[in-house]
Amino acid sequence: MLMAMYCLALSAACPVNFEFLNYTIITSQCKGPQYPPSSCCASFKEFACPYANLINDLTNECATIMFSYINLNGKYPPGLFSNECKDGKLGLECPAPPPSEPASDKNGRSIDDAEGVLGEFSEENMLPKNAMISGYLSEGHVDKARKMFDNTAANDAASWSALITGYIKNGMHAEALAPFQDTIVSHILPNEAALVSLLFACGQLGA
Repeated sequence: MLMAMYCLALSAACPVNFEFLNYTIITSQCKGPQYPPSSCCASFKEFACPYANLINDLTNECATIMFSYINLNGKYPPGLFSNECKDGKLGLECPAPPPSEPASDKNGRSIDDAEGVLGEFSEENMLPKNAMISGYLSEGHVDKARKMFDNTAANDAASWSALITGYIKNGMHAEALAPFQDTIVSHILPNEAALVSLLFACGQLGA
């Protein structure tokens, strides 16, 4: 029941703030009065595909909000993109992202080697620790990521967001909701990527 309440709260409006995004991706390529579909739809997908899961989800207002800001920034006629660029019954269809690169540098050093340089940074510098947490999770080393997270004295919003997003990328949808609940108790706001991932997790869980 509690899980369903959290998911409902997440999906009520839209976790992405479309007001301040960069719309020049579209406005620089999709121009009137002809509004060529090839240019308009290609630029629209370049802008919108990172948010496809949310835009195609009819339980939130993301699509409505996004189209409103697109039309406002480009002074486009209503319905231009929703009519010209609609792919099918499932809504916006986007190409699959390329496979991720192995977490190693040009010298072949693995992500585990990077942990050795953490001592060069101050305890207060969270950037390298957050990078390590994200790196471990991207390679599927969930236990190592969680251990580093738990051993960090003061995790910030980026730490929590990395943990939540990493859990979901590793298919641990239910487990991702526990740290999200902890952020609420701690009055920490995860970033937009984590909130988008949480909505995806809620959909997978059927909450």
